[in-house]
Amino acid sequence: MLAKALWASTWPHDRLVLAASRLIRVADAIVPGKAIRVHANRGLAGIDGTISTATGIALAAARDGSTGTTRALVGDLAALHDAGALLVPLPEGIRLHVIVGNDGGGTIFDALEVAQTADPDDFATVMRTPHRVDFAALAAAGGWAYRRATTRAELDDAMTAPEPLLLVEVPLEP
Repeated sequence: MLAKALWASTWPHDRLVLAASRLIRVADAIVPGKAIRVHANRGLAGIDGTISTATGIALAAARDGSTGTTRALVGDLAALHDAGALLVPLPEGIRLHVIVGNDGGGTIFDALEVAQTADPDDFATVMRTPHRVDFAALAAAGGWAYRRATTRAELDDAMTAPEPLLLVEVPLEP
């Protein structure tokens, strides 16, 4: 639902940033081709700095007079690895929406072969990163608007929201 909704609401005048998380793999598997700019960080620690990257892309787009919204699709861990980026004051005219798929931390590793053979409790201890982050409070700390989307209708509404700086939390099944 999340990747499809984001893809459907993104147009050629928008920009999309995909974090190195389970969500980029889902998007790659299910969304059709479309003439939009898609950005992603890669490297040794691909989840670090994703929101900062999206911020830079949004700033460059505003500087160049581009319309549209920069949207970043990040997992909860990618969001937490760059939470400080939400606290940086941004100039007027920036449109940046950060969509956080919150699965409680680290389910990307469930696709590894070891997940099928290891003791479930041991696997969770080693591979998961559980958290109790209040994303609404995190958004408020940086002056961002916040929405929680638990249905497709709420998600579609959030994707076209008028707020210039918006964090959308989408709870996902682990």
